[in-house]
Amino acid sequence: MIYIIVLLLLLIPAVRYDFLKKTNGREFWFYLELLVLVLLAGLRYRVGGDTLEYIDYFDDYPFFSELVHFDFKNAYFNPLWYVYNAILKSIFNDFILFQIIQSIFVNSVFFWFFRKYTKFYFTAILIYYIGYYLYFNMEILREVLCVCLFMISFKYIESKKYLIYVFFGVLSYLIHHSAVVMFFIPFFMKLPKIKWTTTLASFLLLTIFLSYFDIVPILISLFSGNEKLLSKTIAYTSLESSILNINGVIAYFLPIILLLYSNTNKVLTEFQIKIEKLLLLYVLLIALSIFIPTMFSRMQNYLEPFYIIYLVDTLFSALEDTYKSLKMRSYIIKFAFIFYVFIIYKSYTVDRSEYMIGKKSYNIYYPYHSIFDPVVETDREKFVEYFKEGNS
Repeated sequence: MIYIIVLLLLLIPAVRYDFLKKTNGREFWFYLELLVLVLLAGLRYRVGGDTLEYIDYFDDYPFFSELVHFDFKNAYFNPLWYVYNAILKSIFNDFILFQIIQSIFVNSVFFWFFRKYTKFYFTAILIYYIGYYLYFNMEILREVLCVCLFMISFKYIESKKYLIYVFFGVLSYLIHHSAVVMFFIPFFMKLPKIKWTTTLASFLLLTIFLSYFDIVPILISLFSGNEKLLSKTIAYTSLESSILNINGVIAYFLPIILLLYSNTNKVLTEFQIKIEKLLLLYVLLIALSIFIPTMFSRMQNYLEPFYIIYLVDTLFSALEDTYKSLKMRSYIIKFAFIFYVFIIYKSYTVDRSEYMIGKKSYNIYYPYHSIFDPVVETDREKFVEYFKEGNS
């Protein structure tokens, strides 16, 4: 299967360069991996859940020359999404061009970001592929553009060029409403160094507070002046939390607390300290997503690349520890990493028989077909349709 072949390909440089510390050929492997991941997503044929919807939407988007008469105010999506698609559609009126350009942009930004902020970038790329690649490249096609713009603009927070950062924030918001989270991030970056106890206490206090206080009316009144945003807020808040969701968010929360705890007495890099502030926001979003899952779980996507780097850097710091006194720390980190990977595996294998008998989450992406093998998987298309209907 092609996904397994790509996984094995990504394992080679991760082991060779990050674990065995080899140096020769790094550039070749870096760009080979990028090419493979770009082509895998860019040349897919009707693979992915949201992808199937966006293929249908693409036919109805205006051409660039038609934008001057387009009704942006009453359109379903945010304005820059239509501009982006109109440009591509005017170049070549086929969704395949969109897929290729999208895949080049998304994966290039992730690769650039990992190489910029961690020396263990091959392992970061591997984790990205295992946990997020399919979701970011084949599902959240609008929001992932904002995630990438946030990664690009983060350096402007670091250099305190806030006007440029706000420009990227506005640009992102004009693509997807979830980008509102970008405007809160500079305030978290102003916080002093975060302790793991602060993060744990914040999560517990917010969870307890939300158990007794309904914030849905506040959210609805907050967006009452924007009809489009109000309708989305009502739709998101109408989806109730479930035991499965609560168990899931706790499972995602646990590795973070273990990693933060393990780094309590370690000398961290400046960037790791910054990530810990973002992880505080991350766990607050996890707490919020227990009660309003769709809205706030989407905002966590902006912080996933930082989480990957923190996870990878912490893992390798544990592997490099040689002191017996640090053995317990090493065990905690390794457990957190294994548990993290296990949760990813479980997310792919969730039973979806309530929508279609015998289907699991991975059936959205499997089997894979490319434009050179254009097979319409009827079962997948029905499964995606039933799944969307059941969550609407």
